[in-house]
Amino acid sequence: MKESIFGDHFKVVCADGVTREECSLTLHAGAYAYLDSSGELLEGDRAVTQTLSGSFAVTAMELAVIVSKYGPLNC
Repeated sequence: MKESIFGDHFKVVCADGVTREECSLTLHAGAYAYLDSSGELLEGDRAVTQTLSGSFAVTAMELAVIVSKYGPLNC
């Protein structure tokens, strides 16, 4: 899954109330998904509820292509 990472250094708040840093944004099963700093999918009790900061590891044109295919980002 790491080869499809297009956002990194994200700081997010998860459903369990924990703020996690150094998370990545990727695509998983046809949708946007966050990975923790260990590369584990953040889902269920650890699902992301709020994005505090982060950066994209792709160009603006590449991001536009991703958004046109998968829909708007709700960061």
